[in-house]
Amino acid sequence: MRRSAPVILLVLLVTACGGQSATSQASPSAASSGSPPVSPVASPSPSPAPSSYVVVATPSTGATYTVNLLDAGGNLKGSATAKGWNGSLTCAGVATALLPPPISTSNSKVYFEDSAGVVSFLSPDGTTGKATTVPVGESRRSFFSVSPDDKRIAVVVSDFGANKASIRVYVENLTGGGNRVQIFTGSGATSLWPVGWHAGSLVLAKVPACIEGSAFGCCGPTELHVVNPANGVRRFTIGGSTCIVSGPSTPSGTPCLTSSNVARVLDWAGVTTRTVQLPFKRLTYLSPDGQHLAYQTDGGTVVGGQTGPLQMGVCGWIDNTHIVDSGHIGDITTGNVTQITTAADCAGRIPGGL
Repeated sequence: MRRSAPVILLVLLVTACGGQSATSQASPSAASSGSPPVSPVASPSPSPAPSSYVVVATPSTGATYTVNLLDAGGNLKGSATAKGWNGSLTCAGVATALLPPPISTSNSKVYFEDSAGVVSFLSPDGTTGKATTVPVGESRRSFFSVSPDDKRIAVVVSDFGANKASIRVYVENLTGGGNRVQIFTGSGATSLWPVGWHAGSLVLAKVPACIEGSAFGCCGPTELHVVNPANGVRRFTIGGSTCIVSGPSTPSGTPCLTSSNVARVLDWAGVTTRTVQLPFKRLTYLSPDGQHLAYQTDGGTVVGGQTGPLQMGVCGWIDNTHIVDSGHIGDITTGNVTQITTAADCAGRIPGGL
């Protein structure tokens, strides 16, 4: 089964490329901000569960790329096409620049960037439009994350050189670009990606700026930094050298993997809530409610607590009972696997808040 780009980009990372040579030059300060600890918060009042959707996208390295929204039944709810980058970006011809998908989700929309730096949105009802623009250039790329309420956008502007990147991180209003604050600048062999928002905090992934080869563990986040979006001060560190981030984050936390193939589920304060011994190094996918951990084997995808593997791969969850790969949706309660015709790579889910 074809592996998806987010699988490669987000977590081919059991051993870090660019290494643990990362320093504070490529990471906001961990000094105390005096802010109270940030932890998951409950909904203020009972409300119907929001509909969930998965975002699947074709590679953005082509002349164009397509973003699709699917529901748990595999039905196409919205589609949009954007101008792509027509190839990969190098670090001054020395190595390959490590880039995330140019896509972010809020709790109601998916946002996607074109090669001119225009960020547009797509809603589940099919509505599209322009949201904002971000800086781009010959060796410059901007990575972004929109807040769950569609009000703010965090942008990492990266200028790539020989085996390094110079970055600046700013946060501003999504509409109109007002109230901008620059929260970090740095340069070195490691870089940052904005990967989401949790309880008002911004979540930044620490990644190698440039890579050579594609060995397992080379090409994705090693740890996550939960920071104050007003000043960049770090509140929590999730994962690290002893347990490297091994799958996408959810509202319930983040999986990481140790050198002995123990998968840990970390909450948003970096505390281990449970562990699972894996038979080998594998990317792991935590359900939004934190109840299930899925990982792929040669016989299919194993979901914790289920009787047997689903005959499909995995690159993410749509909701708490459905997993998805590049061409299938699986129901973990029934074991049914549905083929989808809009085959593409996982690129997020709605609702997108962590």
